[in-house]
Amino acid sequence: MAIEYWLEMECPIREQLTVPRFKEMLKVRLIAIGMLDRHVAGGMPEAEALRQAVHLGRLTPVNTRKIGIFTIHDALEETRILDVLVDHCKKCPANFGEGYGCYNLINFPISAGAELWLARTAQAAGERTDTANIPIRVILDRKLKGEPFARMRRELGARAFELSEAPLIRFEKGPLKGRSVWTDQVLDVLFLSQEIKGSFLQVLAQFSGGLVIQDNEPREGEFQMAFALADLKGNEKWLVFNLYDEETDDQTTRQLKRFFHVVFKAAELEKSITVDV
Repeated sequence: MAIEYWLEMECPIREQLTVPRFKEMLKVRLIAIGMLDRHVAGGMPEAEALRQAVHLGRLTPVNTRKIGIFTIHDALEETRILDVLVDHCKKCPANFGEGYGCYNLINFPISAGAELWLARTAQAAGERTDTANIPIRVILDRKLKGEPFARMRRELGARAFELSEAPLIRFEKGPLKGRSVWTDQVLDVLFLSQEIKGSFLQVLAQFSGGLVIQDNEPREGEFQMAFALADLKGNEKWLVFNLYDEETDDQTTRQLKRFFHVVFKAAELEKSITVDV
């Protein structure tokens, strides 16, 4: 299980394979590689790991999706064409210098560390007085309950979330002082809209705590990502984004931070992000 998201770009590879087939093949390949890496990291010989049976969505020759049990080796063999095509996409600005970087996922179960990081991030954003608090206002104004994630927590337990109860986020200062939300609601506003686009991309980048807007061009080496745009008065402003991984971050926390990097990149490219939970 995973939260999957795509930075939507025009792409000759998607055209060659068709979008549904490309997305399905890439999903299967990345899941298989991830499982292989975990088995090997756990001490299993690679040859044995490749023989492990997994449940994956499998494409038949007529592009229909079939759920089946087959091996990691078979999954990698059936999607090997992606290794041939990968060089075509490495220069794409959506890829961060990687192959197929336009597709990303956040794996379940959501770790306790990742959910607590998200809670701290949401609290800091909610206590600000600028547009960083808009996602929290959306939760409160639209009365988002986060029920899909709460139901996953109830019904799937540790397979979906390491924490049996969603952390409560209380706002101690700022315009939302005295209000509170749960992390289930924060996940709702982040991932259940199916499409993230327009000005809300910049809002989410601010929410993450990684975005600073400044007048002067940042110096080389002082930022992870940055771009300039003109404000309503025609003055140039620089949007500078830094959200670094920490040594103590687990995989899910790093995946959440990656999501906000992609959000910022989508804002720069004026593209949208599609999400599938």
